[in-house]
Amino acid sequence: MSTPFNEGDLILRTADAVQYHVWSKILTVASPFFRDLFNLPQPKGPGGIPIVDVSEDSPVIVALLRIIYPMYSQPLTDIELIRNVLGAALKYDIGVAVRELCGLLATRHSSNGMDALRTYAISCRYKLAEEARIAAKASLQFPITETYAEELEHIPAGDYFRLLQYHHLAFSAIKGLVNGNLSEYPQILRSHKCNDCWTEFSKRAGAILREAPHCQEIYTIQFMDEMFKHSSYSARNNWGCSHGYVHDYWVDYIAYLKAEVNRRIDAVKILVRFE
Repeated sequence: MSTPFNEGDLILRTADAVQYHVWSKILTVASPFFRDLFNLPQPKGPGGIPIVDVSEDSPVIVALLRIIYPMYSQPLTDIELIRNVLGAALKYDIGVAVRELCGLLATRHSSNGMDALRTYAISCRYKLAEEARIAAKASLQFPITETYAEELEHIPAGDYFRLLQYHHLAFSAIKGLVNGNLSEYPQILRSHKCNDCWTEFSKRAGAILREAPHCQEIYTIQFMDEMFKHSSYSARNNWGCSHGYVHDYWVDYIAYLKAEVNRRIDAVKILVRFE
């Protein structure tokens, strides 16, 4: 890997024996840890340049240096590298790097359940409460009970239990919206329902939301098409479901359901508690 770290008054030597020449002044400005460290005598290498051994490997150190050096840092996309660089930034008390990496965590959790779970576990490991809350809410979009992430090995069981409890509470808050009747819907929507179609929708949507209470799949055209295909023959052919204006009411159903699910889930909070 080509790096610009070949000039300086100090050498950082990584766990995999890669040496980076850096300017000690930059490190002392960025890190109180290094400022205190450089007040102590350091062993010297060839040419009399002090050498500081660090326990991290070279990809972690070079990514960290790219953040704190006065140059454009390269974007980090690999969540394992983000995890390790964040750990190093916290260890060496490099505030600018911690802030940047926390910002990366806040955008890493919405693509799939694995990313959300890993981000939650990383946030808990490093006691980042706000990032943990954001990742926990993002995880509601995905089923996670059968998802394993290596990062879970580094957090207490209580943190994972609270995430599962949060999923359960979120579903409890919305299950009345997909329980087979429309008692929690406005009267104007209840008066236009097709019983067979609504039963099929509730069955399918309820099964998905039980595992992923904030899943967006149930609001898609594809999901609705499948629901209508699998509803009963009479539901697909009676006067109610064969006219476009009744389907217009499905748009109203879905709009109300999505807004109400969002409102109820926003009211449910995960308990974040670090020892």
